[in-house]
Amino acid sequence: MEQIYKKNSLQEEKTDFLKATCNFLDTLEFEEEQVNGRPKADQREILKHLLVMSYNATSYRRSLSDIKILCDQGFVKKIIPRSTLNDYANDSKIIILLERLIQISATFFKEIEDTLIVDSSWFGEKMYVGGCGQVHANKQGLFNTRKIHVGILKISGVICYAKATHGTRHDCPIFKDILIESSNIFNLKYCLGDKGYCSKENYILCEEKNITAFLDFKKNMKSSGGKSAMWKDQIDVWRNNSELWHKSYNYRVLVESVFSRIKKKHNNYLRSRKADSRDIEMLLKCLVYNLTLIGKSFKSDSSRT
Repeated sequence: MEQIYKKNSLQEEKTDFLKATCNFLDTLEFEEEQVNGRPKADQREILKHLLVMSYNATSYRRSLSDIKILCDQGFVKKIIPRSTLNDYANDSKIIILLERLIQISATFFKEIEDTLIVDSSWFGEKMYVGGCGQVHANKQGLFNTRKIHVGILKISGVICYAKATHGTRHDCPIFKDILIESSNIFNLKYCLGDKGYCSKENYILCEEKNITAFLDFKKNMKSSGGKSAMWKDQIDVWRNNSELWHKSYNYRVLVESVFSRIKKKHNNYLRSRKADSRDIEMLLKCLVYNLTLIGKSFKSDSSRT
């Protein structure tokens, strides 16, 4: 009985995801360049195919049954050949498009959010790269990974910003892009991050944006120096009022559950071989995660009515 319930629950989630994906993409305008020769495939149709494949974490052949169902129901106009999808999934221009789509999908929860949580996680470039301990114990371990830098929103857990890089890229320099891009869209009041993002420059940036930062400090940090009053105030709270500090900072662990859900459901390794296609694969996982949340939210809203 329990197994049947789990199976039905997962099937309902997939159905909600497919509906949310089609509704989301069909409402967007895509700019198509005019080219000579055979007309280019519709970007919406290609993205629907790729998102289904990413959700299932399987190949084109294994995802074809779901794509045919969407085609039969009129959500997909026609089935795109695998060669066309491969070309699209290796095009570096798609990286910028997917980054933007992730931001747009997060605006579904715009009215209820005011707290940004930043973090990063790596995906193995092949199936067997080992766990976190094995990767970090080996000096060359991170060279076999790609990293996804994200900003999530506290209440919904939706990803509002995502940037794909090589596994050796440091977190701190990415913080500026995450904060600026996110604050341009969302009315943020707080920002949480671990020690990897802690710097006086990042605190100054948060202060300029009128965002209270809880970027965890290292043991040897000093309050002297720097031009940020927030830096001095927060390091004083961190040292002398740990209860107040952790009351807000403890919510940072929410981002770990987001990474865990993505990796458990959509694989913790990458199937692609080229750097650009691996980055596209990670961004697709993030967009799939967002659309799954939207599908659940639509369902809960309709059940209330």
